[in-house]
Parts: sequence; structure tokens; C-alpha cells
Amino acid sequence: GIGAVKYADLSLNRESNYRFSYAKMLALNGNTAPYMLYAYARIKGIERKAKDALEGEGVDVADAELVLEHETEIALAKQLLKLPEVLERLEEELYPN
Repeated sequence: GIGAVKYADLSLNRESNYRFSYAKMLALNGNTAPYMLYAYARIKGIERKAKDALEGEGVDVADAELVLEHETEIALAKQLLKLPEVLERLEEELYPN
């Protein structure tokens, strides 16, 4: 619905031509709001299961050590560490895409 339209609007360059397409906005793959919401729900589900498993073993999640072993985990962590810089640039340039 409205979230998909807002996300699609913000994901495009505001100075380029705009072609309105519900089909593209509501697609369940690619850079769309429904896909992002699906991915977020999956991540929260994984997080919940991991938290339940750790707490079942008597581990305090707040004190658990985060170990990144796989190359893709490390690459993702490096990208996430860039978030403050990206948000600062976004604020300066006003181009959310």
C-alpha cells in the first residue's frame, strides 16, 4: 500500500523521470518495500530463535560475544559500520536513494 509507494518514491532519484507502477512497487523481489519488510520479518524471526536458544542455555544475550567467521559476515559488518557516514551524507545532499 502506501508504504510501498513512499519507499518507491524515496528510492528513485528525485530529479529523474518518474514512471508510476504498482506492479513494480508491490513486487516481492528486488529493491521494494514488500521485499524489505519480508527480509526484516525473517531477520527478526532468526533473532528471536537465536535469543530463545541462548537464553535456554542460560546465556545472557546482552553479554553474548558476537563472532564473525564467514567472509560475507565480515563484509556485511563493514557495510553496517558505514551507516553513520551514509546518513550524514544523506542529510547534506538530500538524496535518500
